[in-house]
Amino acid sequence: TAHDRTSRASLQQSKTALKQSEIAFQAQINDRFTKAIEQLGNANLSIRLGGIHALHKIAQDSPSDAQMICNILCAEVREKTKDLAYQSRKFSDSREFFDEDAQAPVQEFGKFYDPPDADIQDLMTIIGGESFILCEKNLEQAFLPKLKLEGKNFERTNFNLTNLYQSQFTNTVFKSASLNKASLEKSSLINCN
Repeated sequence: TAHDRTSRASLQQSKTALKQSEIAFQAQINDRFTKAIEQLGNANLSIRLGGIHALHKIAQDSPSDAQMICNILCAEVREKTKDLAYQSRKFSDSREFFDEDAQAPVQEFGKFYDPPDADIQDLMTIIGGESFILCEKNLEQAFLPKLKLEGKNFERTNFNLTNLYQSQFTNTVFKSASLNKASLEKSSLINCN
């Protein structure tokens, strides 16, 4: 009947419109992804932070891309923190300070680390967040001393050989995480499981 033909034509138009909408959405995601990756590699901290947060937003908008984006963010943490120049900038075996009581400069010896750079702290905050709860995370051999995280989820995360010296974790999930030969010396884990 004419009514059936009209209904089929209307249904076909709806399917075509939906398909075009999906194609447009994927093109938009691809464009945003390309721009975010370019920002991630920028030397300027503000631009890198923009790229990190843009990738996070893409993972929220397109959950099917979350694992791929999580892999990229984890690789960024690993590669940047494994760099010897980064590590030497963050570590010292002595420090000098002015002793108010003695009214003199004092040199102290031991292990002294600076906290992670702002982009590394942001990356770890995002990687441990809700958008990537179902993702497997590989942070093997990352250099993350003095990291501070609260309420994050690192379930099924590979922290093997990772330096987490003097880090602070509060209400953080480590269920099924691998921490073989990870350095947790002087770290604080409060209400973690």
